[in-house]
Amino acid sequence: AGPYDTFLDTYPDRDLRIATAVRLSAAFPWISPLPRPDCACEPAWHVADGGFFDNDGVAGLIAFLGDALPAYRAAGGRDVLIIRIGVHFDPPARTAVPARGWPFALLGPAEALLSARGAVQGLRNQQALALLADRWAAEGVRVDYTDAAFELDGSTTLPLSWQLTGAERARVEAAWTSPPAERAAADVARFLAQR
Repeated sequence: AGPYDTFLDTYPDRDLRIATAVRLSAAFPWISPLPRPDCACEPAWHVADGGFFDNDGVAGLIAFLGDALPAYRAAGGRDVLIIRIGVHFDPPARTAVPARGWPFALLGPAEALLSARGAVQGLRNQQALALLADRWAAEGVRVDYTDAAFELDGSTTLPLSWQLTGAERARVEAAWTSPPAERAAADVARFLAQR
């Protein structure tokens, strides 16, 4: 068992429909309530999006690979490439912050926590992927990883809809030709050439 509970470990006789999982994943904290299983089961935990724990999915991927790689290696598999697709924002220009007074003394710690979350998860994920690669290299399996990032400047607004307009689709297509995306494509080509 892992250091944390999973939904299926806690509720082995319950399941979540894919459509329900997608809808829950698209919910916004503080706007959409946290749901809980519709059963007379204990514990009746409220369920939050996995992004609270790992916004990039690296922890889930490492858990999956921990289960899958022994069979992959036994079947003769020797190479694994992980491609993390994300968004890179150019931070907006910093401006002087006015005195905020006592309300900020109450809300400041929460703002600091939310601001640090992404950076801390990113660092932790880099370290976890490096440890995964080292662990499997000792067993003859090469695990490599690269990042493909969409670059957005601080003035870009992102749509909050699943339905993209033609102009929004064109922006996504253009992002695939950005330098970070081209570096990721070159990393994939290098990885495949070494096989």
